Amino acid sequence: MLASPETAASLQAQFDRAAQIEGTADWDSAAFAYADIYRTALQLRSVADAVVALRGQARACRQAGMLDVGEDLSDLSFEIAYRSGHLRDAA
Repeated sequence: MLASPETAASLQAQFDRAAQIEGTADWDSAAFAYADIYRTALQLRSVADAVVALRGQARACRQAGMLDVGEDLSDLSFEIAYRSGHLRDAA
């Protein structure tokens, strides 16, 4: 099921909120916020936003000390970006 237009309109607000959380150094909450954005972007079939959300989640995980998870998410972000032609959005 695709997300509603209201969900699409709120995607930027979700990115803004995740950045605010990240700014407070609450890395776990930031990682969860970016994961939520990733799911929303997939529902909307917005590959570019999904790639950017993965990049944010990877960054938050690395800051939280979860280096292996952060590296895996960065790799996934790059792979999706590469296969979909969104390389400038990749981690």
